Amino acid sequence: MDMSLFKVLMDRLCNGSTVEMTHSVRTLLLTIFKERKFEEIKLPVEECYQNAGITKEQLNKYSESEFLQAFLMLSLTYPWKVWEFLEAAGYDLWCGNNGIITKKEFPPTFNINMLEALIRLCEEDICHETKNITKLAPLDLRFSDSEEPGREMINGLGEYRLRLKYPQVLSHKLKIIRYNWALVKIFNDNLTNAIPYINWTMCVNSIPENSVPLTISSYLSSARGLCLNYVKTCLQQAVLNKTAMPRERPPKVYFERLKIAKQLSMPSESKVKEENKKEKLLSESVFYNAYQQIKELDLTLLRPQKPHGSDPFLSFEIVFVGEHVVGEAGPYRQFFADVSAEIQPSAASMAYTDTRSSALHLLYPTPNTKNKAGEGQDKYTFTPSAKSTTDLLLYEFLGILMGCCIRTGVRLSLNLPAIIWKQIVGQPVAIEDLDGIDASITKMIRYLADGNYSPAVFNESFTECFTTLLSDESIVELMPNGGEIPVTYENKGKYAELLLKARLTESSTQCKAVRKGISLIVPVALLNFMTYQEIESLVCGRSVVDISLLKRKTRYASELNENSERIKLFWEVLSEFNEMDKLRFIKFCWGQERLPANDEEYERRQVRFMIKPAVRKGGNEDGALPKADTCFFNFELPNYRSKAIMKDRILLAIHMDNVSMNAEQNSAAGNIPAPIPDEEQSYSHFI
Repeated sequence: MDMSLFKVLMDRLCNGSTVEMTHSVRTLLLTIFKERKFEEIKLPVEECYQNAGITKEQLNKYSESEFLQAFLMLSLTYPWKVWEFLEAAGYDLWCGNNGIITKKEFPPTFNINMLEALIRLCEEDICHETKNITKLAPLDLRFSDSEEPGREMINGLGEYRLRLKYPQVLSHKLKIIRYNWALVKIFNDNLTNAIPYINWTMCVNSIPENSVPLTISSYLSSARGLCLNYVKTCLQQAVLNKTAMPRERPPKVYFERLKIAKQLSMPSESKVKEENKKEKLLSESVFYNAYQQIKELDLTLLRPQKPHGSDPFLSFEIVFVGEHVVGEAGPYRQFFADVSAEIQPSAASMAYTDTRSSALHLLYPTPNTKNKAGEGQDKYTFTPSAKSTTDLLLYEFLGILMGCCIRTGVRLSLNLPAIIWKQIVGQPVAIEDLDGIDASITKMIRYLADGNYSPAVFNESFTECFTTLLSDESIVELMPNGGEIPVTYENKGKYAELLLKARLTESSTQCKAVRKGISLIVPVALLNFMTYQEIESLVCGRSVVDISLLKRKTRYASELNENSERIKLFWEVLSEFNEMDKLRFIKFCWGQERLPANDEEYERRQVRFMIKPAVRKGGNEDGALPKADTCFFNFELPNYRSKAIMKDRILLAIHMDNVSMNAEQNSAAGNIPAPIPDEEQSYSHFI
């Protein structure tokens, strides 16, 4: 055993003494002796126990002092054996009776929501989304000592923040938390072995009360949040590898971005004269052009086998006609970034594609986004009225692209609400999900259910009929001739019920089309096993740049290292950027805004960020702009004289080069700083 660990165990037992144990350990051993708990413990037949006189037969003959002396002798040579004995009796390293549960005391079992919260606590906050979750035993969960009762920290983490984040879980005693974590571990151990024998193609959104589903997959799909992320990741990778198809080369998709950029720069008056403006706008759309080409392909070709080494992992190859592009990975990521900017323009993308977005008609700002009220004020939902054959085929194609994201690790920068993701993976939706897109309508539904008003007051103040306004401001009737049926005090309950159902399912047709598209690239069984948070992470990544994670995954070339003055200034500058500029920087370097979510994903996708010194002839580098190689996630950083100059140069580069080649348009709009005269305009989309 490692001597440092030996010393820790000895200090816990004897605090450096060789003649007696600490007061807390003596107290535990005397409790075990008096309550005869050692009779319930199965002692292993080992020589060290026998030499110390610790066997069932001998322990029953000992007095208190002899019992303590036997364990003192064992602790001097085999301290870990004493701790194994104490753990078997239900005590942990901190001498807390928070381990084994006796038959007389079964702690309460958490409901599914609380178990899912416990899993998030352990996966995200304690193990930081790493494989260490598989080694986190119930006894590893602990509350640290605190002078204030009820103010302990769990596993040394900030108590106040976690108690706000997981109030229901951390309000329980440690023994109860450990017991439920043990249940989660046992469930996952058994599930891992059972997964190959379960038909996951069947899915039930929710199990009605007093009903008995006939398949185990129905039970498990409703409890999918209880499966640890590491178990799911291993399953997903195994399934994706098994369903990948060999191919000689990826299919190619062609785009004339220079031509499209020229068309977009035409005066708006000339566009108005077009006979069919929507068709023209669609013809200028990257998304629609890709749809027209990919719909003719054998979609099994979009399920590539994972390449070896540093070869790019692509469902299809993007060719930008007329552009000098070296490499395949950069254009591939740029395509998904362009598509994201088209169907959902964002401030970070600086995309001048509002007209094309309207022509596509796929996403629509949620009422909360438009009204700047409630939660999710940056979310977009599927357009409820977009139900034509063409619309549904485009939604299906969006699903195909999402499937490519899941398979190859590329990301779409979309801000879709939980109510959309839940329907895609088949999880139930409720009024809380509607609150995430339209706080005003849920407020009205709760008002109708409250009933704390008289019939006369209600009938006088409430003048609605059985119709409702959907997220895209289209109007639907909640029942036949609903526009002619007024809502009264007597029928308000029926109105609230129909209103809630209509709003929860307003985009269900579009969600089914997207789900169908994903299932053409990824087996539908995987969707039935995912939670809405997991598929959002796989398709869209995370919209916040984790600087500390990126820093851990950064490598340095040539004479640069983490202690170089230039590198220190760089990390200071990047940390000072607002979130939008951080996203612009990532897109400048990598061709997309979203980074891998955690260390495991970086390793699985073999992603690293490389910073190289700029290669420049001449002494002064202050006039040079940084360069990026998006195919390999490389960033070339000149040696600027000051932090201020470095910040200015990086901001100038990422604003000019972030979305399109039409940097002049961005500059004319006043969205970027004016360039310094005679500076080197040596930036590029791809190297």
